[in-house]
Formats: sequence, structure tokens, C-alpha cells
Amino acid sequence: MPEEPTPDANTWVRRYATRLGLEPPDEQVIAQLLDAAGIAAHASERIAAPITCYMIGVAGIDPADAVARAHALAAELASGDVDGQSTVPLPD
Repeated sequence: MPEEPTPDANTWVRRYATRLGLEPPDEQVIAQLLDAAGIAAHASERIAAPITCYMIGVAGIDPADAVARAHALAAELASGDVDGQSTVPLPD
């Protein structure tokens, strides 16, 4: 019996959005979410990536702002600030 083809990510996202009663995200939003996920995964453990995307959705903030905040946090962590006492400014 031939193996069923696996749907691509766009098909999954579009259909899952429909099941959630949402409009699917556009290409720019998808790229921004993937950027934030990549930053989280490289600055921390990989499991931080999907949780970061979840928090962006719950916060309801602009994905571009979320990416800027992820970069700021990654810079804090890279500078050795793991206790949250950073002097790295957050984006406006």
C-alpha cells in the first residue's frame, strides 16, 4: 500500500487556523514567528521555541515587536545576565 503524502506546513497552518476559527497568518507573520522561535531555540533549549510562539499569541503583541524582545533577551543571556538584572534596554 503506498504511503500517504504528508501535507506541507502551509496546508497544516491554514487548516488548523480554520479549526480554531482564525484567519491563517500571512507569510510575514509566519517568518516573524519562525525568527522568534529560532532566537529562543538558539539562546536556550530547543523546547523554548514553541513555548515562545505560544506566549507571543497569548500576549497578543505584534510579531515584529516579539522578535525585537527576543533579540533583547538573547543579548541579555549572552552577556551572562541569567538572573534578570539586565541593563540591555527593551525596544519601545
